[in-house]
Amino acid sequence: MAEQPLTEAESAFLRHAEFGELPPRVKPDEYVVLVESDSRAGRPEAAISESQKDALYPGG
Repeated sequence: MAEQPLTEAESAFLRHAEFGELPPRVKPDEYVVLVESDSRAGRPEAAISESQKDALYPGG
């Protein structure tokens, strides 16, 4: 005997039993606006000075 497919109500019950309640819907006024920016051109500033490099890495 073939199994009958679940009804919509049975599917909803099983889905709720497995996953629980959905979180509240996010309202449009609660969205975060993302602003894209350009990456910084050129090389970043050195973290240490040339004299510090010479002291840390002698002979280099």
